[in-house]
Amino acid sequence: MYVQFATSEGSGSSLSSHARTRVTFRFILLVLIVLALLIPLAAVHAAGPQQAPLAPANTAVTTYKNDLSRTGHQLNETILNTSNVNMNQFGKRVEYHVDGQVYAQPLYMPNVTIGGATHNVVFVATEHDQLYAFNADATSAVAPLWHRTFVHTPIVSTVSSSSVSCNNISPEYGITGTPVIDPSTNTLFVVVNTLENSGTSNIYRLHAIDLTTGNDKPGSPRVISASVHGSGGGSVNGTITFNSTLQMNRPGLLLLNGVVYIGWGSHCDNHLSTYHGWVMGYSASTYQQVVVYNTTRNGYAGAIWEGGQGLVADSNGAIYFMTGNGKFDTRVSPAVDLGDSFVKLSSQNSLKVLDYFTPFNQSCLDSGDVDLGSGGPVLIPTSPQELVGAGKQGRIYVVNKDSMGGYTADPNLNSSNCGTEGARTNVDHILQELPNKTVGGVWGSPSYWNSSAGQFVYFVGSGDHAKAFKLSNGLLPHTATSQSPESWGYPGGDVVISSNGSTPGTGIAWNIGSNGVLYAYDATNLGRELYNTSQNSGRDGLPSGSYSKFSVPTVANGEVFVGTHSTLDIFGLFKTTPTLSSVIPNAGPVGTSVTLSGNAFGATQGSSTVNFGNATANVTSWSNTSIVATVPSGLPTGPINVTVTVGGQTSNSQTFNVTTLSTPAYNNTGTSDDSNPTAASFDGHGNSYSAQALQGVGITPGSTIPFNGVTFTWPTPASGQPNNWQANGQVIPVSGGGTLAFLGASANGASTGTFTVHYSGGGTQTFNLTFSDWTLGGGTLSPSPGNQIVVTMPYRNTPTGKQTHKSYVFYIQVTLTVPSGQTIQSVQLPTTESPGQIHIFAIGTK
Repeated sequence: MYVQFATSEGSGSSLSSHARTRVTFRFILLVLIVLALLIPLAAVHAAGPQQAPLAPANTAVTTYKNDLSRTGHQLNETILNTSNVNMNQFGKRVEYHVDGQVYAQPLYMPNVTIGGATHNVVFVATEHDQLYAFNADATSAVAPLWHRTFVHTPIVSTVSSSSVSCNNISPEYGITGTPVIDPSTNTLFVVVNTLENSGTSNIYRLHAIDLTTGNDKPGSPRVISASVHGSGGGSVNGTITFNSTLQMNRPGLLLLNGVVYIGWGSHCDNHLSTYHGWVMGYSASTYQQVVVYNTTRNGYAGAIWEGGQGLVADSNGAIYFMTGNGKFDTRVSPAVDLGDSFVKLSSQNSLKVLDYFTPFNQSCLDSGDVDLGSGGPVLIPTSPQELVGAGKQGRIYVVNKDSMGGYTADPNLNSSNCGTEGARTNVDHILQELPNKTVGGVWGSPSYWNSSAGQFVYFVGSGDHAKAFKLSNGLLPHTATSQSPESWGYPGGDVVISSNGSTPGTGIAWNIGSNGVLYAYDATNLGRELYNTSQNSGRDGLPSGSYSKFSVPTVANGEVFVGTHSTLDIFGLFKTTPTLSSVIPNAGPVGTSVTLSGNAFGATQGSSTVNFGNATANVTSWSNTSIVATVPSGLPTGPINVTVTVGGQTSNSQTFNVTTLSTPAYNNTGTSDDSNPTAASFDGHGNSYSAQALQGVGITPGSTIPFNGVTFTWPTPASGQPNNWQANGQVIPVSGGGTLAFLGASANGASTGTFTVHYSGGGTQTFNLTFSDWTLGGGTLSPSPGNQIVVTMPYRNTPTGKQTHKSYVFYIQVTLTVPSGQTIQSVQLPTTESPGQIHIFAIGTK
């Protein structure tokens, strides 16, 4: 805005002084109004995002059900577990209102820079063609980080359900398939359906959206169109053209090797003879179409719905999906009409059919409207790798992805015996086939988790319970291993699993029931319900009547994201500040093991920390009320505040007094004078080194011993006094060098123990060393690997005098990996050794 002021009547201004005053007043008033509008908006964007701890990169959910296998498994959930997900500690944190119904799964990206600040972001797409980027960590419904609309009424609108004669989704179609994110380019790919040209043009576009702004990237969007050669339904002169009015992008998008793949179903079955299943590939860099495949190019239908399941891909670049009712023709090889089939495509150069499996009763599935492709498959990492899926019959198929089984005809099957002959499970040539109604009809896909208790596959069928089946040798039991207390009507549900890898006590199965309630179960036993939103519906309930069919929750970084018909609801742990009541002992040198007592630490450590000032301590044990940690290296001496941080909340502090690390006292007397042999017992049986024999090889109390580039100092105590450490966890100050060396020996046989080096930056390194027996077994043994003999004495002392067993002192060294910019600070001797006892006379570095 540019404003010119008149400063005097002689300046050429035609304004009077009163008029100038009015202009000035109005300008000032305008500025004040603008500031009044902008300051609250700035405050909204400033509130919270930069204060939230940034999430680990591995918490991202960039595609439907977490990965290309569509396991539905969030492996990196370190915050939520079976102990803290309950109605007292867990619930709804915030509810964002959105314009339109949410059928696509929310996606999550940590550490996205938007507007100059870094945020953990959840992305939500709606059927009203709206795309939102929300602050995932806000504690109240602040404004979105950005919001993109693709409709501009009356010119561009969504597609009404009535205009396509299909109210499976009502009242409108916009963004239905789950988008996909390319983290390497900060791009979100989304298919948008709009009605244009005064309602005459139903158009799909692929948009490449910049995650940081919500704007299209250069070259985006692309209008989606396609054609293939074929004589099937809707063909003209041997060509089938993609009909955007009949087709619907229901499956989630797949990003594979630089190509975005889009699967297509249809709007209901109103045009059964003319729609088809399609897969199209678009370059993720140029956004140009590169490949097209049609499931029934000489037939009809064969749509790819899968209840929203994304196309599956394996590590070799093959693509898998399941098709719905449609033409299946066995007379052509390779098959070109693949209704009611598991299909495997190559993504190399062209979408070529590599293999398929079609149930023997496909004609029954087609004529009875009991599609196979109402569900989608999950790829599980068994050997061989398996596809597991089911359709409307609730019959579970287990298929070898590398030898899928093709089609096996049953000559006894006809249209009149579909209910009997068609129910057989011993015709198809696949790994396993469970009977009809093993689970309720599936309008979604199974999920998978490889837990410490075994491998589980999860289904939630229509009119059925959530069920877990434990794999054994790649096969499923005929009845569920566990099931939820609840069952749900159509369409059932779609479980996702969160866990910290396979760690026991962290696996949670999440499901949004068709009753509009979010449920959480112990993933190893679905009969153990942990939480549901109806337990405190006033606080946690989803908006009434807003359940979105086939919806899938997203779990990331301690939060659960649920899309509804009008909102995005975010669930998580309530912020509870931990309490630290004591640190015992409350004084000691670095490396001291301390026990912290208090409350609300959480059942497992996850991303929580123990802090000594600004230094983070290593933790060896963690529970909700007690933590065992090691005082980190590099701390100055004197008092320091100790705190515990859990979920971004830091406890009160307790004081720990860091003292100087002193050399521990020797605890073994290993050397005796020949005139008084009973004054020492190196081995616990009264036997010891002879002071005179040691002197004979040049070793006296306090003498230096150069060996292999290290100069050692022999202990100064005289014979008959403690002069070595029998290993028992002592922490000994050491400095300098990158190689640690020891003078020592073992008593009562060679012995191995674990040593721990502490570095100045607080880190540690452990290693095992084996020391040879001090007499080499009375001369019957050789030195242990890595041991070098430093000195050999011709005899040793026993309680009754000299014994002509030779005795030895050995040298052993270990090369360390010293962190950059740090130094060795101390070494901790083993607390246990086996089978003998390790004794150390001196430690050096080089």
